[in-house]
Amino acid sequence: MKKAKHPAITPLPATFAPLLDRNLKRLFARSACKGQGWLFDLGHNDEPANYATKRHKAAARLCTRCPARAACKQVADTLEPEEREGVWAGLVYDGDKRYPPGCKTMPKEATQK
Repeated sequence: MKKAKHPAITPLPATFAPLLDRNLKRLFARSACKGQGWLFDLGHNDEPANYATKRHKAAARLCTRCPARAACKQVADTLEPEEREGVWAGLVYDGDKRYPPGCKTMPKEATQK
């Protein structure tokens, strides 16, 4: 199996700036995803779907112990769909859809909360 090449980490889009007040900036500075941005991307060029699923599951595992998880979900919910594609707070955001890694829809019990 070939080792995957990781794309360069890109800075946050300018649209995030107003969402991050001083307290959120401190919180996100300690986030579990810091330096791991490539795991959270929705997809990479020519990446097989099963590789993306494994990446997303690894990203979601990081989210489970992240101090910024609740704030991350709040930020993701305020962004436009095209600005939040990828893993946020342990969920995959793909356009208007949101689901756990490895699924393509939200489980019924999660949608009822």
